[in-house]
Amino acid sequence: MGTLFLHHRAWEQPSITSVNRLEMHSLPLAFPSKEQAFDYAKQGPVQRDLAGNPLYTCLDGTWSFLLYDSPLSVEEKVLDAHADLAWKPIQVPGSWSVQGYDKPHYTNVIMPFANTPPFPPEHNPTGVYRTTFTVDETWKKRRTILEVGSAESYLEVYVNAVFVGLSKDTRLAASFDVTDFVQQGENTLTLIVVRYSDASYVEDQDQWWFGGLHRSISLTSVPQVTMTDVKATVTVEPDLQKAKVEVRVSTTADTEPLFVNLYDMQGALLNAWQVQAQAKWFVSSIVVDSPELWSSEQPTLYYISLSLGDEHRVLPIGFRRVEISKRQLLINGKRVLIKGVNRHEHDQYMAKTLSVASMVEDIRLMKQHNFNAVRTCHYPDDRTWYELCDRYGLYVMDEANIETHANYDSICRDEMWASCFLERVQRMVRRDYNHPSVIVWSLGNEAGYGHNQDACAGWLRRYDQSRPIHYEGANRPEWGQGPHTLESLKRGRSATDIISPMYPPISLIEAWDHNTESCDDDRPLIMCEYSHAMGNSNGSLSDYWKAIRSSRGIQGGFIWDWVDQGILVDEKGNPVGMNAHAAADTQGGRAWRYGGDFGDQPTDYDFCLNGLVLPDRTPKPAMAECLKVQQSLHIRSEHPGSGRFTLYSELDFTTTANIGLRYKLISESDAGTLEGEIELPTLKAGTTWDFTLAQLSSEEAKTLISANQTFLLFESYLKQDTCWAEAGHVVAWDQFELSKPVKRAFPVPEAYLQKQADGRYCLETEAYKATINSEGLLSSLKFVGQRELLASPLNISLFRCPTENDGLKTLQGNKDLPEYAFYHDNKAFGQWFANDLDKTVLILLDEHMENGQLCTRHRMENPAGLDLGTFDQHWIFSFDTLYYSCTFCLSDAIREYPRVGLKCDLDTSWSAVRWFGRGPAENYPDRCEGSAIGDYYATVDELYVPYIVPQDHGVRTQIRCLDIYDGDTGGIHLHSHDELSFSLHKYSLSELWEKWHADELQRSSVNHLYLDAAVRGVGTATCGPDTLERYRVRSGVYRLSFTISSSH
Repeated sequence: MGTLFLHHRAWEQPSITSVNRLEMHSLPLAFPSKEQAFDYAKQGPVQRDLAGNPLYTCLDGTWSFLLYDSPLSVEEKVLDAHADLAWKPIQVPGSWSVQGYDKPHYTNVIMPFANTPPFPPEHNPTGVYRTTFTVDETWKKRRTILEVGSAESYLEVYVNAVFVGLSKDTRLAASFDVTDFVQQGENTLTLIVVRYSDASYVEDQDQWWFGGLHRSISLTSVPQVTMTDVKATVTVEPDLQKAKVEVRVSTTADTEPLFVNLYDMQGALLNAWQVQAQAKWFVSSIVVDSPELWSSEQPTLYYISLSLGDEHRVLPIGFRRVEISKRQLLINGKRVLIKGVNRHEHDQYMAKTLSVASMVEDIRLMKQHNFNAVRTCHYPDDRTWYELCDRYGLYVMDEANIETHANYDSICRDEMWASCFLERVQRMVRRDYNHPSVIVWSLGNEAGYGHNQDACAGWLRRYDQSRPIHYEGANRPEWGQGPHTLESLKRGRSATDIISPMYPPISLIEAWDHNTESCDDDRPLIMCEYSHAMGNSNGSLSDYWKAIRSSRGIQGGFIWDWVDQGILVDEKGNPVGMNAHAAADTQGGRAWRYGGDFGDQPTDYDFCLNGLVLPDRTPKPAMAECLKVQQSLHIRSEHPGSGRFTLYSELDFTTTANIGLRYKLISESDAGTLEGEIELPTLKAGTTWDFTLAQLSSEEAKTLISANQTFLLFESYLKQDTCWAEAGHVVAWDQFELSKPVKRAFPVPEAYLQKQADGRYCLETEAYKATINSEGLLSSLKFVGQRELLASPLNISLFRCPTENDGLKTLQGNKDLPEYAFYHDNKAFGQWFANDLDKTVLILLDEHMENGQLCTRHRMENPAGLDLGTFDQHWIFSFDTLYYSCTFCLSDAIREYPRVGLKCDLDTSWSAVRWFGRGPAENYPDRCEGSAIGDYYATVDELYVPYIVPQDHGVRTQIRCLDIYDGDTGGIHLHSHDELSFSLHKYSLSELWEKWHADELQRSSVNHLYLDAAVRGVGTATCGPDTLERYRVRSGVYRLSFTISSSH
């Protein structure tokens, strides 16, 4: 029986990063024939099948597993293949934390254990994995290489009870030469994984802590004389007419020549040559005339075939030029706007283990919503991700697995960690160097700034001169993670080629753009994180993009972030892992859990839920805003009524050959729609096209436009399928108002209220019955042939269930702890609850009839009697219509309000709506650019947005008409004189506030209707600027005015 290396306690020694681990490399997989290798490269991750490669053995599947409390508790006999131990099955790859062992633990900044670097906690779950394998007879006189794709966070490898080596770095593969350890027949492979180690202090990212093996494990066979690395350096001339590729291949011996072939994207041979090694390096280069360049819009790949004896590999490459000049990041000579997103690797079932299908789904969704770039926050991803980005076309900011957030100022300046920092950058770069999608290297995230980063940057600038370097921390003040300033943005030139503020106010980046000249600092500004997408969020995304497009040096950014890191659980609250059918979902939502739900303390609770998509990749409403503000085709007109328009292509490299253009007139009236196709010429990138829509001069169009408010919608769509979307997918749209709403005459009273002895006012006509109660509020309304509309009086509403940007309810218990102070700064909802805005009451001050109108005046106040202002109502009744107007005069007793408007409860039979206004998705005043004005229909269930943490949702803005339906038996029509916002909820505000998980929500016995004169925008205040001033509800005068009639 062997001896455990664990006794050396290498897991708490930063100077030991590996033992016997092979150097990282960029080699594609080897095959016994050139044809097989070429097919593998050409097919890509989606289509390829490795079963036919005799030089590769996948060890994924069901392994045996034991979990110990600490590495020092692991028994020597785990190495004994015959020892009687209580092994249990486990799926590999996959985290043990979601497979019934231990638990997930989430933190953002703080360490999940006592912060005493470099020491991990005494209680340190340690997993022992075991499987068996047999080496093929044909592998006998060759070398056998074991690759462990990912182990969190410390790995020891044993073959047949003999120690092979160890590795740290959770997010990059560890390879070992096991030739001298394997034997004929069955072999036993044992992997010991320690959950926490000294490496955890440099992997303190905003994500879950899991233990386990997250990526594939495999064996490969290579000849004794073999390639050990390949570095293909592409240089494209400034005029883009010639490109050179230098191929450097390292080898174990100089004995055989290397045969090199270059193929174009169709597989046609362009050139072939052979090279003799010198000092174990094959070095050669070739020039390609008029190369087809790689970009996100047109990801053209070439292929380099490498043959050394009976070893054959094929490397996809792309020709593209990346440079920085005059505050511009240039790709193939163009200032490409970075329409990016940060992406953590996360799966709702299996934690950090992602399938190829899941990665493809992410890329397709990104490109469908006009993203062109992704940042691998905050570590290198599975290598398959880069292959897919090469093929589908996404620019990648590749980030090293370095974050020391809890020790921000110290570790970056501590030489004890210098080799750890440098090695992580080196291994990332050596692995991903040949991917054309990688256009920027990032030295890590939120790890302070010291000589350790400068050392990494110095090595990187020497190793790769073809890509810029990014590091946000270099643009911070010298000490502490203080806010960015104009002065701090000038710092860090040795460590970052890009000015990269994190969550900057728009005012700051505009000031930088106006006050910085390229002669002073030629670095572009690209936000590495902005528009924090936590819950109902991404307010002012359109304002950021207006600033970006109007700037000289602001070039875009990466939204934080892609996916909510929710974990699906069963009825007992345990992660379902592989048992997807066991999820305890309800009508309120899927049973996703976040920090603290597994007893994991300390924790940052729901701060892991920052995604644009839910854990199952369902897009949140904010994705509609992303599509709109990031679109690359824009139609403009100074006078749209004239029918003259200009289409501008913001595309960088491709034409509009696959783009169709259609138009539609959308009117508030019942006159119908007018629509058609426009023949769009093939426009080159960056050009414009002036066109006239003659149909606007037709009698049909004039009739439609004159009848009522009318809008013209243009949609640009794909004419043919692409790899990322089907034909018909809308890639861009623009809308223009052609006519204003028709002014309606002031109504004349036709029916009169009768005051009852109990103070109520009652009215009955041939069309409806209405009651105003003794408090001056409409309490009953029933149209002939329909059910009663109101389940509660029509009352004022000054409160909403806070969004997570308004304030984090999950963290209220920690608000006095200094390490949580960040979460409570600048949050709006404190004053709302302190002043009981959810319990606002009306005091009737006056009621009287005036010229046939019922007029009431009320004082708005909270339970403590705080005067919140006045509320005036005016009712006019005709035989078939109710005319209503109200005025809110909000006092300045409250600094700002979440909303101002009306609310009432409806019987649940009133469960569907149709509206003319912005839609179809939820939208708010500062997140409505992605919602076109139109005629939409939805049920109350469809209006609900299942944010994992319940919060305000479902608002639609700029509403003119609203129809509420009672099944097939009735309909109520509201027509607003001025634009209003509405929402219809199936959960009460108190229920939304009190419950911490969507699947715990209990449906109300009624539906809740809100009609708002103004609502607060959503902003991004959980981590970033709060709602801009123009989207807030301050003291002042607000009005609503609408009619109510039957729509049946």
